[in-house]
Amino acid sequence: MVNTAALLAQMTLEEKLAQLNCIYLGKTPRGDFATLTEVELKEKFGLGMGQVCQPGKRRAPAEIVAFVNLIQKFLLTQTRLKIPALMHEEGLHGMIANGVTALPVPLAMAASWNPSLVQQCLDKVGRELRSVGIHQALSPVLDVAREPRWGRMEETFGEDPHLVARMGVAAVQGFQGGAATIDAAHVIATGKHFCGYAESENGTNVGPYCRDLRTLYEVHFRPFAAAIKEAHLRGIMASYNDIAGVPSHGNRWLLQTILRDRMGFKGIVVADYGGVRELATLHHLAENDHDAGVLAFQAGVDYDLPNNSGYKLLTEDLRSGRLSIAQLDTMVLRILDLKRELGLFENPYAQEAIALAEVGNTAGNKLAVDIAREAIVLLKNDGAVLPLNRAALVGKTVAVIGPNAAVNHLGAYYGSPKYSIAPFDGIQTLLGTATKVVHAEGCRITMTEKEMAHELNLEDPDKDHNVSVTSTPQTDAALIAQAVATAQNADVIILCLGGNLATSRESFYDSPSGDRADLTLLGGQRALFDAVRAACPNKPIVVVVVHGGAVADEHLFTHAPAIVDATYLGQEAGTAIAEVLFGVTNPSGKLPFSVPRSAGHLPVFYNHKFAARRKYGFTEISPAFAFGYGLSYTRFTLTAPQLAVPVISSTGTTTVTVRLTNIGPCAGAEVVQFYLRDEVASFTRPVQELRHFEKVWLQPGESRDVIWTVTPADLELLDENFNPVVEPGTFRIGAGTSARMEDQQFVTLTVRG
Repeated sequence: MVNTAALLAQMTLEEKLAQLNCIYLGKTPRGDFATLTEVELKEKFGLGMGQVCQPGKRRAPAEIVAFVNLIQKFLLTQTRLKIPALMHEEGLHGMIANGVTALPVPLAMAASWNPSLVQQCLDKVGRELRSVGIHQALSPVLDVAREPRWGRMEETFGEDPHLVARMGVAAVQGFQGGAATIDAAHVIATGKHFCGYAESENGTNVGPYCRDLRTLYEVHFRPFAAAIKEAHLRGIMASYNDIAGVPSHGNRWLLQTILRDRMGFKGIVVADYGGVRELATLHHLAENDHDAGVLAFQAGVDYDLPNNSGYKLLTEDLRSGRLSIAQLDTMVLRILDLKRELGLFENPYAQEAIALAEVGNTAGNKLAVDIAREAIVLLKNDGAVLPLNRAALVGKTVAVIGPNAAVNHLGAYYGSPKYSIAPFDGIQTLLGTATKVVHAEGCRITMTEKEMAHELNLEDPDKDHNVSVTSTPQTDAALIAQAVATAQNADVIILCLGGNLATSRESFYDSPSGDRADLTLLGGQRALFDAVRAACPNKPIVVVVVHGGAVADEHLFTHAPAIVDATYLGQEAGTAIAEVLFGVTNPSGKLPFSVPRSAGHLPVFYNHKFAARRKYGFTEISPAFAFGYGLSYTRFTLTAPQLAVPVISSTGTTTVTVRLTNIGPCAGAEVVQFYLRDEVASFTRPVQELRHFEKVWLQPGESRDVIWTVTPADLELLDENFNPVVEPGTFRIGAGTSARMEDQQFVTLTVRG
């Protein structure tokens, strides 16, 4: 076992700085590793290397293995201290490479309300990453997304800090293996983005954190603290935004006082790509890369990703004493200890045979369909339109129509799986040849650059990819007419609407925005919906909404008889959607966010303060669909909650019990949700907060007791110094199936001083 302290003592200043260094070798299919000469390797890696950025980028597993092994071999044979490099890659819902397992986006995973299954899924991603020689996943996203206009919502686990914390802990345990140390089959998880990133001014990416400090502590810090305490999170990524005028990458209070001192974080802090440089270019807190590097170093950022723009300029600052050598030593020792824990000094190489057996294998395929099934939320089912009767459709025609019918959107930071099943494909496979399945595109959502060359005055009209320009009525007219004709000749109509990678995504300042001011159906989708509905007034119409962020369209919500919320469901999306539509799978998903009626109704998160959400003129203020909401093909009853002990001390505990019964015709799952309200407190409190949930599977006629143990941690609030305390008083406990008060029953707990 390597003695890292002794190794540190041997290092020159330049070799220490090299351990804070990282290098990004390009986005091309093979990068430039195939042509790296010995001279180039020595120039780039001669003093050692802390990290290599994204070696998996769009490569096949065998190519990734060759890439990482080439670099590790040079470091272990041609450098003085023989220190291997960490390799990192995105891992949001799969490795960004070819032939991988492509899982649903995190927002869809959260809709399963099944942390155990989420842990299994991200264990699989971690194994695929490690098998090709990658050691750190830049995931999971632990941001609490309370701003649906923000384009990165699909990357999150939703709007509630408790749900995000439970999913986040599961994700970290999956990536890292669930043990106190990381074994040879798993990777460092990186919680991001620390902190307040998902509640920005105007809902635009990298905007300033726009709420108060108490909300930061009570909401946005909670998932990170849970992941650190419960799952031994080893990596943190700083966020692009500022908090009270100090950007996260230069914020010593955030990265040292809060993260390390208060939360006890022991791992490495990495910059978000370009985040250090943006201290100068975006936030104007520094004049240049050098000064930005000084600020980030002093704040406690261990790695300046992706290309070390500021840290490579710090040699003289360290030599002169302007920057602390002791701090540098602490950072380097932290990195060396992590490399030792991962076993890289003894075995830094990947094995092609292991990679080929692990990446995109049948175990991953099964997980992909299992999680996709549980991630689908049934929002509306007027007249019991669903499930559709397969037997009754023999010899008849099903029309699968819409811009998302024959394409499968995989979501942000996606890899390329060996196969990908769109809704049309899944429905056609399920129904087989006994039923005719037809397709029409119906309309476009966004236009390609080539199609919009004249309107956009583009210099390169031959480029052909989605941009944030909606389709035009002229373009859509013929497609809508064709879709109407297809629908008129069908017996059942399935409309696949929603968004695509251009309508909701990470928004960069130098590219079209993925943030939205309008959350309705874009392009010609509403015209398509209305035309089909008008032409087929007596036919079953089901709408499947495929999206990355919230779709808020009251016209659709009012007039569609059946609505299925699908988000981006990964490589098996079409299989899962078909099974839910035709009753092979009973939907069990629940919304991890509140669906607003429109962008003008924001904010709409459920755990608001008492003084908020009073009334609007001329419109309802409540969400269209509540947090935690989702229907089933069976029916459940839930008894009123019962307290084992109704009066406890501030250090005591009690239990809350409800009985869930399936009184419907088929097996299914319900998510029992427990909410808490502090009736009178020293600081204004939310009207309710999710404190516990459990997903329960029951056969028809079966019952089960669901028991929640209430502890002091569940009753805490933060005092004037943001320290947790339990105040005497009364607490209302709600047990139900969503955050809607109508879906809950209540009991009162009294806490004595």
